[in-house]
Amino acid sequence: MRPQPDFDASADMRLLELQRAALGLAPPERTSWEGRIAFEDVDPPPQPKPPLLGPLVTVDVTATPDSDLIPGAVITVALSVANEGGEEARGISAVVPLPAGVGYRQGSFLRNGRPAYDDAAEALFNSGLTLENLPPQGRATFVWKLGVRLGNEPLIIAPDVKADGAAVIGAR
Repeated sequence: MRPQPDFDASADMRLLELQRAALGLAPPERTSWEGRIAFEDVDPPPQPKPPLLGPLVTVDVTATPDSDLIPGAVITVALSVANEGGEEARGISAVVPLPAGVGYRQGSFLRNGRPAYDDAAEALFNSGLTLENLPPQGRATFVWKLGVRLGNEPLIIAPDVKADGAAVIGAR
């Protein structure tokens, strides 16, 4: 009579024992603490994440293409500022200095998916653009295009985002 599989052992352990048998190796001896124990409810139930009590501003910036830039190339830059906290984020301002060797493409600035005036883009690149207050789980997005004028050095786009009384993650 063929022995029944050890259902208390994991599938990985049974596979390992089969591979050892195929190689002609004896099964390893189990120590006293490796007896047949039913592993039910070993992992504690997942605990819910505690809600964030204050505002938490996160910043993300992407540029495409992000490599192999030559003079004449056009780069699309996207900046996302989000409030992942539990309270409204107030007094948010953002500055994104233009890297050397590129120029802003007039008329390409979008704010939250809608065309915006170029003076808002100029404020973002120079003195800073004030964003509206962001509610919890709120987001503001900005997209613009840059034209490469000189060289093929890597471009560094480093936003500087600040908020009153809120932590800012992902910005300088």
